[in-house]
Amino acid sequence: MGEEIQIQNVSKVFRVWRASLRIKVIDDLSLSISAGDSVLLLGPNGSGKSTLLRMVASLLTPSQGNILIYGYNTRRRSRALLNLLGFMPEECKFHHGISGLTFLFYLSKLMGLKDPKNRALNLIDEFGLTKWRDIDVSVYSEGMRQRLGLCSALLNDPNVLLLDEPYDNLDQEMRAKLKRFLQEYTENNNIVIAASHNKEHFTNFREIRFPIEKED
Repeated sequence: MGEEIQIQNVSKVFRVWRASLRIKVIDDLSLSISAGDSVLLLGPNGSGKSTLLRMVASLLTPSQGNILIYGYNTRRRSRALLNLLGFMPEECKFHHGISGLTFLFYLSKLMGLKDPKNRALNLIDEFGLTKWRDIDVSVYSEGMRQRLGLCSALLNDPNVLLLDEPYDNLDQEMRAKLKRFLQEYTENNNIVIAASHNKEHFTNFREIRFPIEKED
C-alpha cells in the first residue's frame, strides 16, 4: 500500500495586517495517509484542524511545504486533483429559492458527471432526504442541510472524503447510518479525513491531536 496523501513540511501562517500580526496555526507538519485510512483531526476550535482540512481540499494554500494527493500538488488545483476530492465544511449553506434535488443536479452537471440526476437521486435516498427533495432548502432544518452537504461532498464519488464536524446536527439514527457508511467507504480503499472536537463517533479512526506540539 502506498502513501496516497503526503503532507510535506507544511506550515500555515495567517496575517492580520492592521495589527501587524502573524499567526502560525500549522508548523512544519509532515504526515502520510494511505488508501483505506480513516483519520481524525481532533482538537478544540481554533487549533488548526479545519485549516489543515481546507489545505488538503486545496481551498487554502500552505505558507510553506507541499501537499501531494495521488501525486497531484494541491497548489495547482488541477481538474484531475479536484475529481479525487469531496469536501463538506462545518457549516453547510445553500442559496434559497432552489430545492435540494435541483441543487445537487446542477452541481453534478458543473462537475461534468454522467447521469447527474440519478446520482443526485441515489444520494438523496441514501441520506434520507427523498420526501424533501423538491422542497426549497430555505426550510431545511440544520440536520437536513448537514445531510445535503454530505450528498454534495459525495457527488463525484471521491477517493478522498474531507468532512468538518460531520456528525453535528444529525439525529441518533442518521449518526449510526453515517458511521456505517464511512466504514464501508474506507473498506473500498477510499480515504476519509474528518475534523472534530469530539472523538465519540470516530471509532477506529487514527487520531491526530491539535494543536500539534513540536518536539524539541
